[in-house]
Amino acid sequence: MLAGYLLVTEANRGDPFAEHELGLRYLVGQGFAADTVKAVYWIRRAVDKNLPAARFNYGILLYNGIGVPWNPFEAYNNFKIASSSGLPEAQFAYGILMTDNLTVNRDYGGAYKLFKSAAKAGY
Repeated sequence: MLAGYLLVTEANRGDPFAEHELGLRYLVGQGFAADTVKAVYWIRRAVDKNLPAARFNYGILLYNGIGVPWNPFEAYNNFKIASSSGLPEAQFAYGILMTDNLTVNRDYGGAYKLFKSAAKAGY
């Protein structure tokens, strides 16, 4: 209970790591009642501060239409930004989008480079 209070306090102070963590906890119902609206709110606040992990997770929400309207193009942009920061999970997701020919023209060579980079990082 104290940990949840401290997390909310830090998130309300504007700490992007706390905002992102709080959003994830609302998303999965860990320590807080599951609430997709609150999850999106807190994750989006961390995205606005350009936290790469938040951009990756927000991209997942956008790509799957979880708590937000389905928007693969905005998801693509978030994966691309998170990928450029070196986040292996985002590199993998960005690579997947480069193979499906939906949001961007198919580019197997670019996708391979992203997959290779993610794999090198252990993902």
